[in-house]
Formats: sequence, C-alpha cells, structure tokens
Amino acid sequence: MFTKSLFNSLFISLSLVFCFLVGQLGHTANLDKLAVDEYNKGHYSQALASFKQIVKTHPNSVFCHYYMGLCYQRLNQIALARQEYNWVVQNSLDTSMKPYAQRALGQLSQYQSKRNYSGGNTSDVSAKTNVSPVSYSGGRPKILEFSATWCGPCKKFAPIFDTVKSSYQSRADFQSIDIDDERHKELVNKYSVTSVPTIVFLNGQGKVMDIHHGTMSEAGFTGRIDQLLQGK
Repeated sequence: MFTKSLFNSLFISLSLVFCFLVGQLGHTANLDKLAVDEYNKGHYSQALASFKQIVKTHPNSVFCHYYMGLCYQRLNQIALARQEYNWVVQNSLDTSMKPYAQRALGQLSQYQSKRNYSGGNTSDVSAKTNVSPVSYSGGRPKILEFSATWCGPCKKFAPIFDTVKSSYQSRADFQSIDIDDERHKELVNKYSVTSVPTIVFLNGQGKVMDIHHGTMSEAGFTGRIDQLLQGK
C-alpha cells in the first residue's frame, strides 16, 4: 500500500524526470534551429557538424538525417548524401519527410559532379550551366521563389519577397512556387530544388544567372536583382 509520503516522493521523482526530458527536447530543438540556420546561410560544413552532433544522441532523427543529406549534397559528397536520403526513405515514419528524400534521390543522378563551391557562398554557381533555359513571354528578368507552407525560413522571407516585388514589378517578373503543389513538380525537378527557400534568378532570355539557397536580407535581395537587371 502506498503511503501519502511515498506517493509524494514518487510524484516528485516523475516530475523531475519529466522536466529533464522537456529540457532535453528544448535543447535539441534549439540545436536543430541553429544547424538549419547555418545551412540556410550556406555554411554547409558547420551545419553538417552540428547535425552529426545531434544524431549522436538522437540517432533516429529523420529531420537531421535529411538535412545531413542536403549538406553532403551541397559539399559534393554524393555517395554520403545518397546514404542519408536512403536512410530517411527506409526509416521514416513521418510520411511528410519521405517524399522529399525520394525526390532528392531522383535528382542526385542529375546532379553535377563538379561544383564550384567556396564554403561560404550560398549561390549554386554550377546550376547556372546545369539547368535548361526556360521560355516565357515579355523578355524581362524573372525571380522564382520556391517555398513550402511548413517552412519557417520561408515565412520569414515572405514579407521581404513581397516588399521587393512591389518595388521591382515594373522591371522584373516574380513568382512564388509551392514545392508541395503537384502542378509545380516539373519546375521543382527542373531546378533541382531539394531545400527551401530556394530563389532562382533568370535573365530576360530565361537563362539561370544564379540560384540562392536560404533566406536573404532585403538589401541582399535587392542588390542581387539590381545585378540581374544589369545582365549579371
């Protein structure tokens, strides 16, 4: 029979365990956010190191394994990227993550083996020559923003995109593309979009001039568009 004192002791012990677990989850969530921020800034090596550290204590984190695949891909370590994506496909109980890993695996075969990667630049230079040109009427530069409703950085960038769009809409075309919309599947595959936000800059002939992974400041975004308008 439980005495009142024993019951209180047990309750306190369980409460302490619960608080510890909540603290650990909160700590892990913060580490996840910091790692994702590093990835969005184009610091792929630092992001990869952070995700590896998290996986040591949370080996079944589908989220971390998927982002490790993205980091490996950006660092041109294709075999390791494929390994991480395969892990997600085989072990993911979260049906929302599995399709992204499958899509990434499909795109790896089209991924250029030699990338011009400097380590701190988020511009995908190789994509400028690896992506087929698109055609559209008007002959004006065009900016494509690939995003998703579940993406936090996308929501952060959305007001910047809308503000800049209103300022430049007389000189350039803008289009927001939801990667989860089946109608946009062809575009997502065409530009090898495996992370969001991804911003594609096209000149007046539909040629890819730059691809940026992650968010941009308003100054950085407008500066890149000014270069685009100058044919750069």
